[in-house]
Amino acid sequence: MNVNAPMLLSLSMFSAVSKSDRQCGFRAFYTNTRKSIGRWAVLGAGLSYGWVHARTLRKEADVKRIDNEYARKVALIEEAKRKYAEQKAAESGSGSGQSFNFEDPSFDFEKWAKHVESKF
Repeated sequence: MNVNAPMLLSLSMFSAVSKSDRQCGFRAFYTNTRKSIGRWAVLGAGLSYGWVHARTLRKEADVKRIDNEYARKVALIEEAKRKYAEQKAAESGSGSGQSFNFEDPSFDFEKWAKHVESKF
């Protein structure tokens, strides 16, 4: 009985190199090459997907930013219109509803003169 035989068997069980990796020749080369190509292909596909996804997110963010800027400008224009209408109403005063018909037989010249004088 050889004492070293069980030792060799037990060391081979803990070996980091598998039996398929110890094979020599074309089959081992072909298997390892195929695995490498597959890994590189998956890595390339992942990088491509990440690039396309980031570009899509960036484009959506740009569209959202442009829409928000447009909505802000529309709100500013509406606010300016409202303030202009309020200012115009305040300038014309409470007598803005008065209209004078010069061809009316009951036309009051003094009332019209006071109205014109109040504007200046």
